[in-house]
Amino acid sequence: MSLLIARQGDNRTINDFKSMYDYATDPFKTKNKHFVYAFESITDDPFAEMVALKNIFGKTSGRQYTQMILSPTPVGNDISDEKFFEVVKEIAVPIYEDGFHCTVSMHFDTGKRHFHILRNCVSFVDGHKFSQSISQLNRFKLYVNKALSGRIM
Repeated sequence: MSLLIARQGDNRTINDFKSMYDYATDPFKTKNKHFVYAFESITDDPFAEMVALKNIFGKTSGRQYTQMILSPTPVGNDISDEKFFEVVKEIAVPIYEDGFHCTVSMHFDTGKRHFHILRNCVSFVDGHKFSQSISQLNRFKLYVNKALSGRIM
C-alpha cells in the first residue's frame, strides 16, 4: 500500500520554506534536478516566483507551504523513473488547478523512490491562503491511491 504523509515542520518564515524547498530539490537526491518539476514556472527560479507572489498579496507570515511525501508501494512498481515521475506529476495537477504553485520532486536517496510535493500556501489566483480539512486531505489520499492503481501497483 502506498503512503501519503502531509508534513508541516517549521513552517512560519520564508527561510523555513527555502530550507524545505532546497531539501526537496537537492541535486544529490533528484539526480541533478532532473526529477524536479515546477508547474507553470516562468523563470529558472520557481521559489523566487512563489516568494514574489507572497509579497504581492502581503502574505509573508503564517504558514508558508504544505509538503506531502508520497511513497508508493514497492510491489510491482518496476516502471521507469521517467514514467514514475510523469504519474506523480499528474497526481499534482489538481493542486495547480486549485490555484496554487507546486513543485514535485522524486528522491533516490533512500532504499526506494519517493516524492515530495511542495505547495505554496498563497493562491496565485486571488491571494487566499490554503486551508484543508482532514476530510479534504483524506479525499486527496483516495484520489492518489486511485491514480496509482493499475499504473504502478
